[in-house]
Amino acid sequence: MKSTSFSLDINLEKLNGRDYKLLASEDTLGCKNLCMGVSFFPPKKNGPSHAHHIEEEVIYCLEGEGEIILNNNPIKIKPGAVVYIPPDSIHSVNNLSSKNIKLVFIFSPSTKIGSYKDL
Repeated sequence: MKSTSFSLDINLEKLNGRDYKLLASEDTLGCKNLCMGVSFFPPKKNGPSHAHHIEEEVIYCLEGEGEIILNNNPIKIKPGAVVYIPPDSIHSVNNLSSKNIKLVFIFSPSTKIGSYKDL
């Protein structure tokens, strides 16, 4: 059985338009049915549109303001906003501000981050 906790190091992974850190997964905590992490979107940048075919995703905004485009519908986000993304939904995150956006993401079932293609 994996450890039930670990310390966050400062090494971030890179994806197109954002950086992220996977916090909870099978590799980090032994999670079998979900994964969770944080993503960082620089000012005036966006994460390209993509879809997850099996996974549900929940996004929680910790810092910054912008929008999530979900199936061509813009949803404004700011700290405290929560957005549910059903499987097969095309979505992207746009940072329209001059400050970073910090988001928490949760996938169920777990996924390999970045394994889905940008559209």
